[in-house]
Amino acid sequence: MPINIIIFELNKNLRHEIIRLLSAEASFALIGKIEDPDHYISNLRSKEPDIIILDLTSSTSTICHMINLLNQRMPNAKILIQSASHIESDIKKVIQAGAVGYILKHELRTYLVKAINDIFNGGAFMSPLITRKVLNLLQKETCQPLKYINTTDYKLTKKEQQIVGCFAQGQGYESTCFTLNIQYNTARKHISNIYKKMNVGSLTELVSKVHRENLHYS
Repeated sequence: MPINIIIFELNKNLRHEIIRLLSAEASFALIGKIEDPDHYISNLRSKEPDIIILDLTSSTSTICHMINLLNQRMPNAKILIQSASHIESDIKKVIQAGAVGYILKHELRTYLVKAINDIFNGGAFMSPLITRKVLNLLQKETCQPLKYINTTDYKLTKKEQQIVGCFAQGQGYESTCFTLNIQYNTARKHISNIYKKMNVGSLTELVSKVHRENLHYS
């Protein structure tokens, strides 16, 4: 069975180039073209594409809206973005909207056929520069240095843990009382219990122990 493809490209010359590339592959069948972004859903109502190639020339919000609607109306179709933009925020938005591929316009001759085949076979595809951009995003947003967290249980109450957390962040007695909305005498009683449980004799020793043992209280 052929891979059924629909393209959305506003630039006439580039649209013809994409059609030429698709026509050279016997396993590809071009079943539709989106030339009017205002009526794309009605124009595609009877189509059953495997791959939809979307141009990111329109605003990112418009394309994301298109992706959402296409995914609702054609849940079996996979979205491949082709764009001149390699701005990280654009890439992030369309991938979050549901696109499973992203290639740059100047790389169509190199990667379009492979991208379509990879996506049709259950994978995803991004050209090397886009892959690098996605890795940059992941490293910025989610990757943090791994830390050893000490799980030693000093049997502190929740309020005592909060007090230790404030001290570990550099707050003093008055600031801690204000942050936790407790009276000074109440705080003193908690601190006395903390000293006994953690076997320390001063605030300096307490903070030093928290950092030395990599204890995490909040």
